[in-house]
Amino acid sequence: MNEIKGIGVSEGIGFGKSLIYVKEEIILEKGKSKDQILQLNKYNEALKTTEKELKHLISHTNETMSQDESAIFQAHLMILDDPEIKENIEKEIANNEYALNAIHKIYSSYIDMFSQMDNDYMNERALDLKDIMTKLIYAVNGKKTIDLSKICKDTIIISEDLLPSEIAKLNKKYIKGIVTEKGGKTSHTAIMARTLEIPALVINNISKLVKDNTDLIIDGNKGVLISNPSNKQVLYYKNTKTKELEFKTKILTLKNERSKTKDNKYIHIASNIGTEKDLKHALEVGAEGIGLFRTEFLFMDRKKAPSEEEQFEVYKKILSSFPNHKVVIRTLDIGGDKKIPYMDFPNELNPFLGFRAIRYCLENDDVLRTQLRALIRASYFGNLSIMFPMISMIEEIRKVKEIYNEEKEKLQKKSEKISNKIEIGMMIEVPSAAIMANDFAKEVDFFSIGTNDLTQYVTASDRMNPKLINIYTPLQPAVINLIANVIKAGKNNDIWVGMCGEAGANSLLLPLWISMGIDELSMSSSSILKARFTMKQIDSSKLKKWKEKVLLSKTLDQVKDSLKVHSYEN
Repeated sequence: MNEIKGIGVSEGIGFGKSLIYVKEEIILEKGKSKDQILQLNKYNEALKTTEKELKHLISHTNETMSQDESAIFQAHLMILDDPEIKENIEKEIANNEYALNAIHKIYSSYIDMFSQMDNDYMNERALDLKDIMTKLIYAVNGKKTIDLSKICKDTIIISEDLLPSEIAKLNKKYIKGIVTEKGGKTSHTAIMARTLEIPALVINNISKLVKDNTDLIIDGNKGVLISNPSNKQVLYYKNTKTKELEFKTKILTLKNERSKTKDNKYIHIASNIGTEKDLKHALEVGAEGIGLFRTEFLFMDRKKAPSEEEQFEVYKKILSSFPNHKVVIRTLDIGGDKKIPYMDFPNELNPFLGFRAIRYCLENDDVLRTQLRALIRASYFGNLSIMFPMISMIEEIRKVKEIYNEEKEKLQKKSEKISNKIEIGMMIEVPSAAIMANDFAKEVDFFSIGTNDLTQYVTASDRMNPKLINIYTPLQPAVINLIANVIKAGKNNDIWVGMCGEAGANSLLLPLWISMGIDELSMSSSSILKARFTMKQIDSSKLKKWKEKVLLSKTLDQVKDSLKVHSYEN
């Protein structure tokens, strides 16, 4: 069997020869230094060299990608200049450590800390630190990092990991795919690969499974790498790629259309965003509002929390961009598994089930109150819906509503201009909330189902573990039945129900969500036109009996077989 399965982190199909990219091993100095001044000078010169290289990367990515990608290296500059890191390295040098060893020791301690966190976002920040450390060490040694920009034939890179600065130099004309052993969809590597439209996969131990200079086909859509493909496989994938390009051109005509089924049932298709660039893309594809704005990205890669005014300006811009549609803004979803240096978090044995999201905000309500004030003030400029994450108990939603009402009342007393139609809602991502959905529905104006976490918690499977891809799937009967329960609870209590996880963009599952009565689907902007195209082919009036059959399924295979009956894959 020449198919190797993995996790697709950037879509697309590519053909090329494998290049096993092995980085030069870092060899530490032995013993202690006898010249502290020399080592300190080496470190300071390395800082200048690395700063110069990062500034060049900022300029380069601004030209070849966008400000969002260049912001990655702006953040690297901030880390390079971090006073705590610099002070710790200088202390090591003062204790007769070689500059190379001091850099490696201090950066490695931070890398280990981030790598051990049970969260893909924070794991990827470890790669950013590794990127900076590598540059500094190369600079101390008087070497330059290997330049992948010189590749001039169709190539699929195989590596343990690729650093953001390495990705930034790739020429998409020749780089037809990237396969790494580490990473995830939220990594800077994956984000930059998607920007460059280079297919990318994550596959465990891939360097041991594929030899150098082997013919490969990469399928980022299905998460498959094909080694030494047969003529039949090559022909199939060439035809598939041609159809894919034709389909992308075809669906562009739908960007100004409403999202309706074949029998004219209207379901909003909104966008999930986290940055200003995401907002621009959402507008370009005709998103019908924002179904999820992840505000945690406002708090990351900086030295202190954004002020009320900073937040207000961002929320105002997003709301003003969609005057005729809802904008759902999620309060800070951070803590435990996504630690921020300037926020105080405890060390936890299981941070993914720990002190995070609304749990953190209720105990640190000054953070929540500041954010709510900014949101309430911004509500005047659009149709705001505020969503609270990680709600697992009725007490939590009642407490956050109490805080919201207190802040709203204070602003009203100051005669602030605010909307009188702000909706309050919650994410359904914890099994207890899904089970008790009928009770929670009496407390809020809307639900938004976070299928990524809900699936992970219901199936007790880490979504980043490649060995669990057959367990971690929203096609699991337990997950589907819980989602049906949530949508039914919404209907019974006259509140609208949305879905903001990746399953909302799944063409195979789209007819099922429609048959259940979902009101809104929110997804990455790149998925919106495809979902709108699929929706146009679905006759919702013919799905009722089929839906009941799917809900009666006991196994994953039964669900898959039932879904094929109403498959609308392009």
